[in-house]
Amino acid sequence: MNREQNGQVLLETPAWLREGKLGIYTHWGIYSVHACGPNTTWYAHHLYRGGEKERAHFEAHFGAFGPHGYTDLIPRFTAERFDPDAWAELFQSAGARFAGPVAIHHDGFAMWRTRTTPFNSCGMGPKRDVTGELANAVRSKGMRFLTAFHHAENYWFLERMEGTDAVRPENAALFSKRGTMPYPAYCKLWLDQCQEVFDQYGPEILYFDFGLKEIPDAWKQEMLRRYLSAARQKGFDPAVCYKNRDLLPGAGLIDLEQGRFNDLRVHDWITDTTVDAGEAWGYMEGASYKSGAELVQYLADNVSKNGYLLLNVGPRADGTIPEEAQRSLRELGAWLRVNGEAVYGTHPWYAFGEGPTEMKTAGMFSERETMRYTPEDIRYTAREGCIYAIVLARPHGDIVLHEVTPNLLPGEVLSVSLLGWDAPLPFREEGNLLRVAFPDGAPDQAAYTLKIVRDPAPLAKWLP
Repeated sequence: MNREQNGQVLLETPAWLREGKLGIYTHWGIYSVHACGPNTTWYAHHLYRGGEKERAHFEAHFGAFGPHGYTDLIPRFTAERFDPDAWAELFQSAGARFAGPVAIHHDGFAMWRTRTTPFNSCGMGPKRDVTGELANAVRSKGMRFLTAFHHAENYWFLERMEGTDAVRPENAALFSKRGTMPYPAYCKLWLDQCQEVFDQYGPEILYFDFGLKEIPDAWKQEMLRRYLSAARQKGFDPAVCYKNRDLLPGAGLIDLEQGRFNDLRVHDWITDTTVDAGEAWGYMEGASYKSGAELVQYLADNVSKNGYLLLNVGPRADGTIPEEAQRSLRELGAWLRVNGEAVYGTHPWYAFGEGPTEMKTAGMFSERETMRYTPEDIRYTAREGCIYAIVLARPHGDIVLHEVTPNLLPGEVLSVSLLGWDAPLPFREEGNLLRVAFPDGAPDQAAYTLKIVRDPAPLAKWLP
Protein backbone atom coordinates (compact mmCIF):
# COMPACT_ATOMS: atom_id res chain seq x y z
CA MET A 1 0.00 0.00 0.00
CA ASN A 2 1.42 3.39 -1.00
CA ARG A 3 1.25 5.92 1.82
CA GLU A 4 2.92 8.80 3.63
CA GLN A 5 4.25 8.03 7.08
CA ASN A 6 5.94 10.57 9.34
CA GLY A 7 6.55 12.81 6.34
CA GLN A 8 8.07 10.03 4.22
CA VAL A 9 6.36 8.79 1.08
CA LEU A 10 6.50 4.98 0.87
CA LEU A 11 5.95 3.36 -2.54
CA GLU A 12 5.54 -0.40 -2.63
CA THR A 13 6.40 -2.33 -5.77
CA PRO A 14 3.14 -2.58 -7.73
CA ALA A 15 1.77 -5.95 -8.81
CA TRP A 16 2.19 -5.09 -12.50
CA LEU A 17 5.96 -4.67 -12.02
CA ARG A 18 6.31 -7.82 -9.89
CA GLU A 19 4.61 -9.69 -12.73
CA GLY A 20 6.23 -7.91 -15.68
CA LYS A 21 9.93 -8.15 -14.71
CA LEU A 22 11.36 -6.64 -17.94
CA GLY A 23 11.53 -3.08 -19.27
CA ILE A 24 13.33 -1.13 -22.00
CA TYR A 25 14.32 2.52 -22.06
CA THR A 26 16.20 4.76 -24.49
CA HIS A 27 19.14 7.14 -24.18
CA TRP A 28 18.36 9.45 -27.08
CA GLY A 29 19.24 13.12 -27.34
CA ILE A 30 21.80 15.62 -28.60
CA TYR A 31 24.55 13.17 -27.64
CA SER A 32 23.29 10.81 -30.35
CA VAL A 33 24.72 13.23 -32.94
CA HIS A 34 28.43 12.93 -32.16
CA ALA A 35 28.23 9.15 -31.53
CA CYS A 36 31.65 9.29 -29.84
CA GLY A 37 32.32 7.12 -26.81
CA PRO A 38 32.85 5.50 -24.52
CA ASN A 39 29.65 6.52 -22.74
CA THR A 40 28.40 8.95 -25.35
CA THR A 41 26.14 10.74 -22.88
CA TRP A 42 29.21 12.14 -21.07
CA TYR A 43 30.80 13.63 -24.19
CA ALA A 44 29.68 17.19 -23.38
CA HIS A 45 30.99 16.97 -19.82
CA HIS A 46 34.44 15.94 -21.01
CA LEU A 47 34.34 18.49 -23.82
CA TYR A 48 33.81 21.40 -21.41
CA ARG A 49 36.18 19.98 -18.84
CA GLY A 50 39.10 19.91 -21.26
CA GLY A 51 38.95 16.32 -22.51
CA GLU A 52 41.52 16.04 -25.28
CA LYS A 53 39.81 13.17 -27.10
CA GLU A 54 36.43 14.90 -27.12
CA ARG A 55 37.93 18.27 -28.11
CA ALA A 56 39.81 16.71 -31.03
CA HIS A 57 36.70 14.82 -32.14
CA PHE A 58 34.51 17.92 -31.93
CA GLU A 59 36.89 20.08 -33.95
CA ALA A 60 37.35 17.36 -36.57
CA HIS A 61 33.61 17.04 -37.12
CA PHE A 62 31.88 20.25 -36.05
CA GLY A 63 34.34 23.16 -36.16
CA ALA A 64 36.61 25.07 -33.80
CA PHE A 65 35.66 24.71 -30.17
CA GLY A 66 34.96 28.14 -28.74
CA PRO A 67 33.18 29.74 -31.68
CA HIS A 68 31.19 26.51 -31.72
CA GLY A 69 29.89 24.46 -28.81
CA TYR A 70 27.64 21.59 -27.79
CA THR A 71 24.41 23.34 -28.76
CA ASP A 72 25.64 23.53 -32.36
CA LEU A 73 24.80 19.82 -32.48
CA ILE A 74 21.09 20.45 -31.86
CA PRO A 75 20.17 21.16 -35.52
CA ARG A 76 21.83 17.87 -36.43
CA PHE A 77 19.55 16.01 -34.01
CA THR A 78 16.99 15.64 -36.77
CA ALA A 79 14.98 12.52 -35.83
CA GLU A 80 13.66 12.43 -39.40
CA ARG A 81 13.20 8.64 -39.21
CA PHE A 82 11.84 8.50 -35.66
CA ASP A 83 8.85 6.16 -35.62
CA PRO A 84 7.54 5.73 -32.06
CA ASP A 85 5.18 2.94 -33.12
CA ALA A 86 8.08 0.96 -34.60
CA TRP A 87 10.05 1.45 -31.38
CA ALA A 88 7.11 0.26 -29.31
CA GLU A 89 6.63 -2.76 -31.57
CA LEU A 90 10.30 -3.69 -31.13
CA PHE A 91 10.14 -3.33 -27.35
CA GLN A 92 6.97 -5.38 -27.15
CA SER A 93 8.45 -8.07 -29.38
CA ALA A 94 11.45 -8.21 -27.03
CA GLY A 95 9.09 -9.11 -24.20
CA ALA A 96 9.16 -5.77 -22.37
CA ARG A 97 6.23 -4.98 -20.10
CA PHE A 98 7.23 -1.35 -19.55
CA ALA A 99 9.19 1.10 -21.71
CA GLY A 100 9.97 4.77 -22.29
CA PRO A 101 12.63 7.44 -22.76
CA VAL A 102 15.23 9.26 -20.76
CA ALA A 103 13.13 12.41 -20.50
CA ILE A 104 16.13 14.60 -19.70
CA HIS A 105 19.81 13.77 -19.39
CA HIS A 106 22.69 15.64 -17.76
CA ASP A 107 22.94 18.10 -20.66
CA GLY A 108 19.60 19.69 -19.73
CA PHE A 109 17.89 19.08 -23.08
CA ALA A 110 14.27 18.18 -22.31
CA MET A 111 12.57 15.61 -24.54
CA TRP A 112 9.02 16.88 -23.95
CA ARG A 113 6.87 19.98 -24.41
CA THR A 114 8.07 22.17 -21.56
CA ARG A 115 7.78 25.74 -20.37
CA THR A 116 10.83 25.42 -18.11
CA THR A 117 13.57 25.74 -20.75
CA PRO A 118 13.88 26.62 -24.44
CA PHE A 119 16.26 23.70 -24.81
CA ASN A 120 13.73 21.00 -25.63
CA SER A 121 12.83 18.62 -28.43
CA CYS A 122 9.64 20.50 -29.34
CA GLY A 123 11.30 23.86 -29.93
CA MET A 124 14.63 22.63 -31.27
CA GLY A 125 16.16 19.68 -33.10
CA PRO A 126 13.38 17.17 -33.86
CA LYS A 127 10.64 19.72 -33.03
CA ARG A 128 8.56 16.81 -31.73
CA ASP A 129 7.20 15.84 -28.33
CA VAL A 130 9.30 12.69 -28.06
CA THR A 131 8.06 11.79 -24.58
CA GLY A 132 4.41 12.28 -25.50
CA GLU A 133 4.66 10.32 -28.74
CA LEU A 134 6.39 7.44 -26.99
CA ALA A 135 3.84 7.48 -24.17
CA ASN A 136 1.05 6.95 -26.68
CA ALA A 137 2.93 4.31 -28.67
CA VAL A 138 4.06 2.32 -25.63
CA ARG A 139 0.59 2.24 -24.12
CA SER A 140 -0.98 1.30 -27.44
CA LYS A 141 1.06 -1.92 -27.24
CA GLY A 142 -0.19 -2.71 -23.74
CA MET A 143 3.00 -1.75 -21.93
CA ARG A 144 3.41 0.56 -18.95
CA PHE A 145 5.17 3.89 -19.53
CA LEU A 146 8.54 4.80 -17.98
CA THR A 147 10.43 8.07 -17.86
CA ALA A 148 14.02 8.44 -16.66
CA PHE A 149 15.40 11.61 -15.07
CA HIS A 150 19.11 12.46 -14.98
CA HIS A 151 18.81 16.21 -14.48
CA ALA A 152 19.58 16.31 -10.75
CA GLU A 153 23.25 16.20 -11.77
CA ASN A 154 23.05 19.05 -14.27
CA TYR A 155 24.36 21.71 -11.92
CA TRP A 156 27.94 20.65 -12.52
CA PHE A 157 27.81 18.60 -15.71
CA LEU A 158 28.75 21.38 -18.15
CA GLU A 159 30.86 23.49 -15.82
CA ARG A 160 34.07 24.59 -17.53
CA MET A 161 37.40 23.46 -16.19
CA GLU A 162 38.86 26.13 -13.92
CA GLY A 163 42.00 27.72 -15.35
CA THR A 164 41.09 27.02 -18.97
CA ASP A 165 39.61 29.24 -21.66
CA ALA A 166 36.89 26.76 -22.57
CA VAL A 167 33.62 28.60 -23.08
CA ARG A 168 30.53 27.64 -21.14
CA PRO A 169 27.64 26.29 -23.18
CA GLU A 170 24.83 28.51 -24.36
CA ASN A 171 22.40 27.05 -21.83
CA ALA A 172 24.75 27.76 -18.94
CA ALA A 173 22.05 29.79 -17.19
CA LEU A 174 20.37 26.50 -16.31
CA PHE A 175 23.32 25.41 -14.23
CA SER A 176 24.71 26.54 -10.92
CA LYS A 177 28.35 26.57 -9.94
CA ARG A 178 29.75 23.39 -8.44
CA GLY A 179 29.67 23.36 -4.68
CA THR A 180 26.64 25.62 -4.24
CA MET A 181 24.15 22.84 -3.54
CA PRO A 182 21.62 23.00 -2.06
CA TYR A 183 20.53 25.72 -4.46
CA PRO A 184 16.79 26.45 -4.09
CA ALA A 185 16.19 27.89 -7.58
CA TYR A 186 17.98 24.92 -9.11
CA CYS A 187 16.02 22.44 -7.00
CA LYS A 188 12.76 24.16 -7.94
CA LEU A 189 13.65 23.81 -11.64
CA TRP A 190 14.38 20.11 -11.03
CA LEU A 191 11.01 19.67 -9.30
CA ASP A 192 9.08 21.70 -11.88
CA GLN A 193 10.43 19.54 -14.70
CA CYS A 194 9.46 16.35 -12.88
CA GLN A 195 5.99 17.81 -12.23
CA GLU A 196 5.45 18.65 -15.91
CA VAL A 197 6.16 15.07 -16.91
CA PHE A 198 3.90 13.70 -14.15
CA ASP A 199 1.03 15.95 -15.20
CA GLN A 200 1.34 15.57 -18.96
CA TYR A 201 2.22 11.90 -19.35
CA GLY A 202 1.53 10.07 -16.06
CA PRO A 203 4.47 7.63 -16.21
CA GLU A 204 3.77 4.49 -14.20
CA ILE A 205 7.45 4.07 -13.34
CA LEU A 206 10.24 6.60 -12.73
CA TYR A 207 13.97 6.05 -12.92
CA PHE A 208 16.42 8.44 -11.21
CA ASP A 209 20.15 8.50 -11.89
CA PHE A 210 22.97 9.06 -9.40
CA GLY A 211 22.60 12.86 -9.10
CA LEU A 212 19.45 12.43 -7.03
CA LYS A 213 21.68 12.24 -3.96
CA GLU A 214 22.47 15.96 -4.38
CA ILE A 215 18.83 17.03 -3.97
CA PRO A 216 17.94 17.81 -0.33
CA ASP A 217 15.43 15.45 1.25
CA ALA A 218 12.62 18.00 1.53
CA TRP A 219 12.63 18.55 -2.25
CA LYS A 220 12.69 14.79 -2.89
CA GLN A 221 9.81 14.19 -0.50
CA GLU A 222 7.80 16.90 -2.24
CA MET A 223 8.53 15.25 -5.59
CA LEU A 224 7.32 11.89 -4.29
CA ARG A 225 4.17 13.44 -2.83
CA ARG A 226 3.37 15.05 -6.16
CA TYR A 227 4.07 11.83 -8.03
CA LEU A 228 1.84 9.82 -5.70
CA SER A 229 -0.88 12.46 -6.07
CA ALA A 230 -0.63 12.29 -9.87
CA ALA A 231 -0.83 8.50 -9.73
CA ARG A 232 -3.97 8.62 -7.61
CA GLN A 233 -5.59 11.16 -9.92
CA LYS A 234 -4.75 9.15 -13.04
CA GLY A 235 -5.56 5.80 -11.43
CA PHE A 236 -2.32 3.80 -11.63
CA ASP A 237 0.00 2.09 -9.15
CA PRO A 238 3.37 3.94 -9.30
CA ALA A 239 6.94 2.71 -9.01
CA VAL A 240 10.24 4.55 -8.46
CA CYS A 241 13.78 3.26 -9.10
CA TYR A 242 16.74 4.90 -7.37
CA LYS A 243 20.39 4.15 -6.60
CA ASN A 244 22.45 3.70 -3.45
CA ARG A 245 20.87 5.67 -0.57
CA ASP A 246 19.51 8.47 -2.73
CA LEU A 247 15.99 7.98 -1.31
CA LEU A 248 15.00 6.86 2.17
CA PRO A 249 14.44 3.10 2.58
CA GLY A 250 10.95 2.10 1.53
CA ALA A 251 10.52 5.00 -0.87
CA GLY A 252 11.10 2.90 -3.97
CA LEU A 253 13.01 0.11 -5.68
CA ILE A 254 16.81 -0.09 -5.41
CA ASP A 255 18.62 -0.06 -8.77
CA LEU A 256 22.05 -1.53 -9.55
CA GLU A 257 23.49 0.07 -12.67
CA GLN A 258 25.24 -2.58 -14.79
CA GLY A 259 25.21 -4.89 -11.80
CA ARG A 260 23.30 -7.49 -9.83
CA PHE A 261 23.35 -9.36 -6.57
CA ASN A 262 25.11 -12.70 -6.27
CA ASP A 263 22.46 -14.25 -4.04
CA LEU A 264 18.73 -14.30 -3.38
CA ARG A 265 17.39 -11.12 -1.76
CA VAL A 266 14.35 -10.84 0.48
CA HIS A 267 13.63 -7.42 -1.08
CA ASP A 268 13.05 -6.93 -4.78
CA TRP A 269 15.46 -4.84 -6.88
CA ILE A 270 16.27 -3.93 -10.48
CA THR A 271 19.27 -3.75 -12.79
CA ASP A 272 19.58 -1.12 -15.46
CA THR A 273 22.08 -2.04 -18.14
CA THR A 274 22.51 -1.42 -21.83
CA VAL A 275 21.98 -3.68 -24.83
CA ASP A 276 25.37 -2.66 -26.13
CA ALA A 277 28.39 -4.31 -24.56
CA GLY A 278 28.48 -1.67 -21.84
CA GLU A 279 30.56 1.17 -23.20
CA ALA A 280 28.05 3.28 -25.16
CA TRP A 281 24.58 3.93 -23.58
CA GLY A 282 23.71 6.48 -26.28
CA TYR A 283 24.38 5.59 -29.91
CA MET A 284 28.10 5.04 -30.53
CA GLU A 285 29.69 4.26 -33.86
CA GLY A 286 31.50 0.93 -33.75
CA ALA A 287 29.85 -0.26 -30.55
CA SER A 288 29.59 -3.98 -29.88
CA TYR A 289 26.43 -5.52 -28.44
CA LYS A 290 25.34 -8.16 -25.97
CA SER A 291 23.98 -11.27 -27.67
CA GLY A 292 20.40 -12.42 -27.25
CA ALA A 293 21.71 -15.34 -25.17
CA GLU A 294 23.49 -12.96 -22.79
CA LEU A 295 20.27 -10.99 -22.31
CA VAL A 296 18.36 -14.21 -21.59
CA GLN A 297 20.92 -15.31 -19.00
CA TYR A 298 20.96 -11.86 -17.41
CA LEU A 299 17.16 -11.82 -17.08
CA ALA A 300 16.95 -15.38 -15.73
CA ASP A 301 19.65 -14.68 -13.14
CA ASN A 302 17.97 -11.48 -11.95
CA VAL A 303 14.48 -12.96 -11.70
CA SER A 304 15.78 -15.97 -9.75
CA LYS A 305 17.23 -13.54 -7.16
CA ASN A 306 14.04 -11.47 -6.78
CA GLY A 307 15.17 -8.90 -9.34
CA TYR A 308 13.98 -7.23 -12.51
CA LEU A 309 15.80 -6.00 -15.63
CA LEU A 310 15.70 -2.63 -17.40
CA LEU A 311 17.54 -2.64 -20.74
CA ASN A 312 18.76 0.50 -22.49
CA VAL A 313 18.82 1.10 -26.25
CA GLY A 314 20.72 3.99 -27.87
CA PRO A 315 19.08 5.11 -31.15
CA ARG A 316 20.88 7.09 -33.85
CA ALA A 317 20.25 10.83 -34.24
CA ASP A 318 17.88 10.14 -37.14
CA GLY A 319 15.68 7.98 -34.89
CA THR A 320 16.66 4.53 -36.15
CA ILE A 321 17.68 1.78 -33.73
CA PRO A 322 20.91 -0.06 -34.61
CA GLU A 323 20.32 -3.39 -36.31
CA GLU A 324 22.57 -5.21 -33.84
CA ALA A 325 20.44 -3.98 -30.92
CA GLN A 326 17.25 -4.97 -32.71
CA ARG A 327 18.58 -8.46 -33.37
CA SER A 328 19.53 -9.07 -29.73
CA LEU A 329 16.19 -7.76 -28.47
CA ARG A 330 14.21 -9.91 -30.90
CA GLU A 331 16.25 -12.97 -29.86
CA LEU A 332 15.36 -12.23 -26.24
CA GLY A 333 11.71 -11.91 -27.22
CA ALA A 334 11.76 -15.17 -29.18
CA TRP A 335 13.07 -16.97 -26.08
CA LEU A 336 10.43 -15.38 -23.87
CA ARG A 337 7.63 -16.43 -26.20
CA VAL A 338 8.58 -20.03 -25.44
CA ASN A 339 9.83 -19.67 -21.87
CA GLY A 340 8.02 -16.60 -20.57
CA GLU A 341 5.90 -18.51 -18.07
CA ALA A 342 9.14 -19.14 -16.13
CA VAL A 343 9.68 -15.36 -15.90
CA TYR A 344 6.45 -13.35 -15.90
CA GLY A 345 4.38 -13.55 -12.74
CA THR A 346 6.82 -15.84 -10.95
CA HIS A 347 8.44 -15.55 -7.55
CA PRO A 348 11.80 -16.89 -6.30
CA TRP A 349 12.25 -20.44 -5.08
CA TYR A 350 14.00 -21.33 -1.81
CA ALA A 351 17.33 -21.26 -3.65
CA PHE A 352 18.01 -18.92 -6.57
CA GLY A 353 20.06 -21.57 -8.32
CA GLU A 354 23.01 -23.88 -8.34
CA GLY A 355 26.11 -24.62 -10.37
CA PRO A 356 29.86 -24.10 -10.52
CA THR A 357 29.88 -20.59 -12.04
CA GLU A 358 29.85 -18.01 -9.26
CA MET A 359 30.00 -14.23 -9.33
CA LYS A 360 33.19 -13.01 -7.67
CA THR A 361 31.82 -9.47 -7.36
CA ALA A 362 28.30 -8.18 -6.83
CA GLY A 363 26.47 -4.89 -6.72
CA MET A 364 26.86 -1.82 -8.90
CA PHE A 365 28.90 -2.33 -12.10
CA SER A 366 29.53 -6.01 -11.37
CA GLU A 367 28.59 -6.98 -14.94
CA ARG A 368 32.18 -6.12 -15.92
CA GLU A 369 32.91 -9.65 -14.71
CA THR A 370 32.34 -12.03 -17.62
CA MET A 371 30.12 -15.00 -16.76
CA ARG A 372 30.54 -18.19 -18.80
CA TYR A 373 27.77 -20.56 -17.78
CA THR A 374 27.78 -24.36 -18.01
CA PRO A 375 24.93 -26.93 -18.25
CA GLU A 376 25.23 -27.34 -14.47
CA ASP A 377 24.34 -23.67 -13.90
CA ILE A 378 20.63 -23.53 -13.13
CA ARG A 379 18.28 -20.74 -12.02
CA TYR A 380 14.97 -21.36 -10.25
CA THR A 381 11.65 -19.54 -10.26
CA ALA A 382 8.24 -20.69 -9.07
CA ARG A 383 4.51 -20.07 -9.15
CA GLU A 384 1.55 -21.89 -7.65
CA GLY A 385 1.75 -25.54 -8.66
CA CYS A 386 5.07 -25.30 -10.56
CA ILE A 387 8.79 -24.91 -10.14
CA TYR A 388 10.92 -23.81 -13.09
CA ALA A 389 14.56 -24.78 -13.51
CA ILE A 390 16.27 -22.64 -16.18
CA VAL A 391 19.42 -24.38 -17.44
CA LEU A 392 21.83 -21.70 -18.70
CA ALA A 393 23.67 -23.81 -21.30
CA ARG A 394 22.70 -26.81 -23.43
CA PRO A 395 22.74 -30.01 -21.34
CA HIS A 396 24.45 -33.19 -22.41
CA GLY A 397 22.72 -36.16 -20.83
CA ASP A 398 20.73 -36.03 -17.61
CA ILE A 399 20.04 -32.81 -15.72
CA VAL A 400 20.56 -33.20 -11.98
CA LEU A 401 18.71 -30.76 -9.72
CA HIS A 402 19.83 -30.40 -6.11
CA GLU A 403 17.46 -27.66 -4.92
CA VAL A 404 14.01 -29.05 -5.74
CA THR A 405 13.22 -32.17 -3.74
CA PRO A 406 14.71 -31.00 -0.39
CA ASN A 407 11.69 -28.70 -0.12
CA LEU A 408 9.06 -31.19 -1.35
CA LEU A 409 7.39 -34.30 -0.02
CA PRO A 410 8.36 -37.64 -1.55
CA GLY A 411 6.32 -38.18 -4.70
CA GLU A 412 5.14 -34.59 -4.86
CA VAL A 413 6.63 -34.10 -8.34
CA LEU A 414 3.94 -35.20 -10.80
CA SER A 415 5.63 -34.42 -14.11
CA VAL A 416 8.57 -32.68 -15.73
CA SER A 417 8.51 -31.11 -19.19
CA LEU A 418 10.77 -28.93 -21.30
CA LEU A 419 9.18 -25.69 -22.50
CA GLY A 420 9.15 -25.79 -26.28
CA TRP A 421 9.18 -29.62 -26.39
CA ASP A 422 5.95 -31.61 -26.65
CA ALA A 423 6.73 -34.88 -24.86
CA PRO A 424 7.07 -35.21 -21.07
CA LEU A 425 10.56 -35.96 -19.79
CA PRO A 426 11.49 -39.07 -17.80
CA PHE A 427 12.57 -38.24 -14.24
CA ARG A 428 13.26 -39.94 -10.96
CA GLU A 429 13.89 -38.85 -7.39
CA GLU A 430 17.16 -40.00 -5.87
CA GLY A 431 17.03 -38.94 -2.25
CA ASN A 432 17.53 -35.15 -2.31
CA LEU A 433 18.19 -35.13 -6.06
CA LEU A 434 15.84 -34.91 -8.99
CA ARG A 435 17.29 -36.46 -12.14
CA VAL A 436 15.71 -35.49 -15.48
CA ALA A 437 16.52 -36.97 -18.88
CA PHE A 438 17.20 -34.23 -21.44
CA PRO A 439 16.00 -35.01 -24.99
CA ASP A 440 18.78 -35.10 -27.57
CA GLY A 441 16.51 -33.69 -30.26
CA ALA A 442 15.49 -30.55 -28.37
CA PRO A 443 15.93 -27.40 -30.48
CA ASP A 444 18.76 -25.04 -29.60
CA GLN A 445 17.84 -22.24 -27.18
CA ALA A 446 19.71 -19.59 -25.24
CA ALA A 447 18.61 -21.42 -22.07
CA TYR A 448 16.38 -24.44 -21.39
CA THR A 449 13.46 -24.39 -18.98
CA LEU A 450 12.24 -27.44 -17.10
CA LYS A 451 8.67 -27.12 -15.85
CA ILE A 452 8.20 -29.21 -12.73
CA VAL A 453 4.53 -29.75 -11.85
CA ARG A 454 3.67 -30.45 -8.22
CA ASP A 455 0.81 -32.37 -6.63
CA PRO A 456 -1.76 -29.65 -5.78
CA ALA A 457 -2.79 -31.42 -2.56
CA PRO A 458 0.28 -33.26 -1.23
CA LEU A 459 -1.05 -33.34 2.34
CA ALA A 460 -4.51 -34.66 1.48
CA LYS A 461 -3.89 -38.08 2.98
CA TRP A 462 -2.49 -36.56 6.18
CA LEU A 463 -5.07 -33.87 6.88
CA PRO A 464 -8.79 -34.34 7.60
